[in-house]
Amino acid sequence: CVVAQASPGVPARRQTASPRMARMARLAGKGGLLKALWRMRRFLFCAFIFSTFDVAMQDPLSAFLYSLVECDAPTPSADGSCPAGSIPDAGGCSAVPRSSPDWSLSAHCADKEHVVRTATQMRGGIQIAHQVLSIVILLFAGPAADSLGRRPILLAALGCQVVFSGGLLAASLVGMSRVAALMVFLLLANAGCGAATALFQPAASAMVADLSRGNEGLRGDGYAALGVVANVSLIVGFAAMYPILKMHLTDYTPMWATFVGLAVLAVAVNACVLQETMPPPESEEPAARPPQSGCRGTLAKLLGGFNVVRVDPFLRVFVVIYSVATMSVMGSLLLLSPYQVTVLQYGNAKASICGMVLPVLGTIASAGASPLIRRCGVSELLFAVLLAAAGGLAVMGGGAAAGARAREAMFWIGVAVAAFSWNLIQPCLKTILSTRVALEHQGNVFAFVHLTTAILQISVGLLWPEVLFDPDAGGARCGAGFLATAFVLCLCALALWVASSMTKAKAEHAESSDGDSDERLPSEPRATKRTEPIVEEPAVQPPTMSQCPRRSASGEEAAAEQV
Repeated sequence: CVVAQASPGVPARRQTASPRMARMARLAGKGGLLKALWRMRRFLFCAFIFSTFDVAMQDPLSAFLYSLVECDAPTPSADGSCPAGSIPDAGGCSAVPRSSPDWSLSAHCADKEHVVRTATQMRGGIQIAHQVLSIVILLFAGPAADSLGRRPILLAALGCQVVFSGGLLAASLVGMSRVAALMVFLLLANAGCGAATALFQPAASAMVADLSRGNEGLRGDGYAALGVVANVSLIVGFAAMYPILKMHLTDYTPMWATFVGLAVLAVAVNACVLQETMPPPESEEPAARPPQSGCRGTLAKLLGGFNVVRVDPFLRVFVVIYSVATMSVMGSLLLLSPYQVTVLQYGNAKASICGMVLPVLGTIASAGASPLIRRCGVSELLFAVLLAAAGGLAVMGGGAAAGARAREAMFWIGVAVAAFSWNLIQPCLKTILSTRVALEHQGNVFAFVHLTTAILQISVGLLWPEVLFDPDAGGARCGAGFLATAFVLCLCALALWVASSMTKAKAEHAESSDGDSDERLPSEPRATKRTEPIVEEPAVQPPTMSQCPRRSASGEEAAAEQV
């Protein structure tokens, strides 16, 4: 009776009488970090495995390159003294033991400067393969994620990690005895690493959008949960590899063999756990857009993300904000270690503390992103944290001109503020971008954004380590890189405010225009849309209280069907 009396004159099929459906509707409108973690648990498990493996491989890779460097045995000088990194031994010189802080990091060369310089040059050379292949793969990763599905692309990213670890295993077996083969395997390994990252990023962002479709509030929670998993994987990867790095291995073959086995196991497990989330394609008006084939169809797929961004004025500005902000912050991250060593006069061990502090702050900030987005609004929060991150970086850069104690205090205060703010910026950027794009274009658009960011990083991003940072200059010049990033983030905040204001003004103007068109006189011509004929159904007359059947709790569903 209550259902029938609620809305007299409304068709009965539109009046939902099921309490279960009402409860499900209420739950669908709610969200939160814990709900996102549970609902996306399969995908987040894959993301955790991928990120932890990627983080755990980086530091051992540097140590492995150090161990490969060879040079001539140290010899005593004319006065009988041994060069740095070696000690007198039976009339000659031998390398210091591995437990010594002066150890060269290679069992084949006692000259630490030569080892570090040579390994850094090797890392820089093979890094080119990583960056170039990442750009090429990003051209195809987006269309593949939107056509083949998210699951195959994520599994392919895990498969590329098998190539990464397998290439390093082969390089370890070859060694410096065959330099050409060694460089080929190192290039193969870094190509696998670059392909894995390029495949994973757009597919992962698109899968979060898939898992939160129909509930936009959950989308911000999903990207916040992805940020939490990424930061936790940093902590786990560092903690897992720290004891191995302390061992100062001279032969990394067993370790790379273990990584190959773990990578294969990760692919097998995720092939069983991970599920496809891409919605089925909509087949409306198939004759309106004939499928393109050949070179034109391939080019259209590759430029799919660009075309989606090009037709949306707000997205055109927002993609620039996304890419420029990411590029500038990544440039500042490259300066953290050399700034601590040269300006703050930290040792390597003390400088590594920053690498442990950043993921902890990132985890806290990512967990807080979900309630902050709901309370403040995603655009308003993004504007505020862009300015907050700029303030933290300005404090870091300005501290370079202060005294020793003030410089150190301002550095850590600025790092805390900037790191916390940046981990709030990332889910906000992804949430805004995802909510402006249809599900079938998510992979294309995210791949286009990552492609734009990668191109900026290998071009404009080189200004930070090569031009803006000069430790020999002294004073405020040493913090120029941080100050430049602060200025860029302020410009991004200003551009976001202008773009949001213009978009809001256009929306209000469109609504007012629609309202004015509804107030036309009956004699004025009015354009109408072609719609299907409306078939009116007879209204259900509300029964009186005497006509309401008495029913037991067990017959509630049958009575609801009668109503």
